[in-house]
Amino acid sequence: MSQSVLKIDDDILNRVRSNIPKNTSPFEQGGDEEKYRFICFVCDYLRGRKKLNLMPDLGVSYFVFVPPECVRDLENEGEGVASLRKNKGFDLPGKLFLCLDSSLNKVRVISCSSDDIRNDLEECFQEIEGVCGQSLLHAVVDFQHQNISAYLSEIYAGEDQENEILIGFGGEQERFSHEKLNQFSHDFHERETKLPTCGMMVWRNQSKFELTDKVEERIALRFALTLSAILGKDYVSQETRGAHGRVDLVIHTGAMVEELGPCVLEFKVLRNSDGPSKCEEWLQSGILQVLDYGKDRNARSHYLMVYDGRESLGKLKTIEGEAAKNDIIYLHFEMYNTTDGERKLKMNKS
Repeated sequence: MSQSVLKIDDDILNRVRSNIPKNTSPFEQGGDEEKYRFICFVCDYLRGRKKLNLMPDLGVSYFVFVPPECVRDLENEGEGVASLRKNKGFDLPGKLFLCLDSSLNKVRVISCSSDDIRNDLEECFQEIEGVCGQSLLHAVVDFQHQNISAYLSEIYAGEDQENEILIGFGGEQERFSHEKLNQFSHDFHERETKLPTCGMMVWRNQSKFELTDKVEERIALRFALTLSAILGKDYVSQETRGAHGRVDLVIHTGAMVEELGPCVLEFKVLRNSDGPSKCEEWLQSGILQVLDYGKDRNARSHYLMVYDGRESLGKLKTIEGEAAKNDIIYLHFEMYNTTDGERKLKMNKS
């Protein structure tokens, strides 16, 4: 007996697809953000073991993120580990972990045993980079000193420097004051968004002062992922829904010093194509948003994070006054379309 074929209306199918999230994780996968996500999972895995008193006292381990284009070359190296994230008792020292995905579920492990483990692991890592033909993001874990050195691949570092993030996991939960969060925010800007050669690569056309699409979302996501590597991803949430909509970023109470958490942050980008009145209106909406999101979260700290990509840079005085009146911390980050742009600005002012 023949069966009729059920034809689904394209409009209905598209509406259904539009309501299915790309990823149930708070952090979108894919692209360069996957690498920051990897650092977060390594940190969380080690912190989880520390809480269970399952961390070794001595030794070194390497965790290497294998990008999708290199997985085929390395998927048979070493021995397979079934979901390292769930295996809290796996022996760590003297091991190089090839992480074939960012969440530590697909892992191959290479063991080294000699009198000079660190050098052996480094040589092994360099061989892996040789097979891949590119610089790889990796994290070196020193169990004696209880720290993680995460080395970003060369695309994020300058030509003559190694871009390292040093994270300690030996102490108590890191808690941010306003001073610490301000400093983290300025360091992030210096490394990621200030110049066209920084990690985020925010410019589409530098000469015309044109920024890339969705730059606001990209900055907020990278900020959240980098912060999560320090505070732990359970303490940082991005794009979480409340009564007034989706807040860009929340730092939960446990990662803020007493009386300052939760902390809500709203990210805004100023584009050169928008006139002064539109820029002011855009930031006014940001002030109202961060106040509304603060109500949803019972927040004790409110931040307006402004990334300025205009030809004429600088804080908006009206916004500065409005933010102060509402106890909002207004951080204004100037993005330069040329590497020497900041120097030229300083010369013109002198």
